[in-house]
Amino acid sequence: MPAPSSVCTALIPCAGLGTRLLPLTRVLPKELLPYRGQPMIQHILQELAQGGIRRVVLVIRPDKDLLDRHLAEPYAHADRARCPEPVPEGMELVFVRQSRAEGLAGALLASRPAVPERFLLVFPDQLLLGSPGAASQLLAADDGSGSLSALVRIPLDELDYFQGARGVALQGQAPLFEVRGVLAEEDSLPGGPGQVRAFGRTVLDSSFLDLLGSDPTDAAFGRAVEAHLRRGRHRALLLEGAPVDLGTMGGYRHYAEGAGRPV
Repeated sequence: MPAPSSVCTALIPCAGLGTRLLPLTRVLPKELLPYRGQPMIQHILQELAQGGIRRVVLVIRPDKDLLDRHLAEPYAHADRARCPEPVPEGMELVFVRQSRAEGLAGALLASRPAVPERFLLVFPDQLLLGSPGAASQLLAADDGSGSLSALVRIPLDELDYFQGARGVALQGQAPLFEVRGVLAEEDSLPGGPGQVRAFGRTVLDSSFLDLLGSDPTDAAFGRAVEAHLRRGRHRALLLEGAPVDLGTMGGYRHYAEGAGRPV
C-alpha cells in the first residue's frame, strides 16, 4: 500500500474567458454555471474536500469577481437561505488575480508564490460521477514521487464532448501506468479502442512551473508537459466513474441540460 499522499493544496485555474460557452458566460463565470442543482465550482470543492484537500488556490481575473463573491462573501439573507455554504468546512481558499486572461501557462505562473512543493492541478469543467471522487482516487495512488495524472474511459458516443482531451502513450497494467508520451489522436492503452483520455486532475511538483518559462499561452503548457515527460517519472491512474466535460456548449447541453445523459 502506498503511503498517504502529502498533497493538501489544489490549484484551480479560473481566469479563462469561457468563449466556448458563450452566450452563457457573457456575464456569469463558467465555474458558476449550474450542474445538478449547484454551481460547477461547488462540485469541485466538495470532491477536493472528500479527497483530503484543505487549501485551494483559485486563479481569477478582475471581471470574474462574481466567483470570488459567491465563494467568499456570506449570504446577504442568511436567515432565508436553504442551502449549504459553498465552501466545505475547514477549507481555506486563496485567490490569485491575473490582470488579464492569457492562457493556462499564465495562470500557473501567476499562482507560483501560492503553491507548495507538490500540488493537485484541477480543471474545473471536468467532473467524475461516482464514488470515490476523482481527487480521492488519485491521491490514494500518490506515493509522493514523480507526478501522477488521471485518465478516464470515455464512451465512444461521447468522445466529441471531450474536445482537447489527449490520448497518451502508456506502458504497464491497468489501473496504474507509466506515461511515455502524449498523442495527437488516440491512446495506446493495450487492447483499448481509443477511449482512454487524459482527465483534468494531475499531481505536480513546483519544478514543473520552471518548464513554462515566461510564455503564458496554452501552447506553452503543452510544451512543458512534453518536456516534463522526457525529464522524469510520470504515472497515470485510470479512474473509475463516469466522466463529464462541461467546458463546451455541446458538452454542457449534453450533460447539464438533459440533451444526452439523464440528469
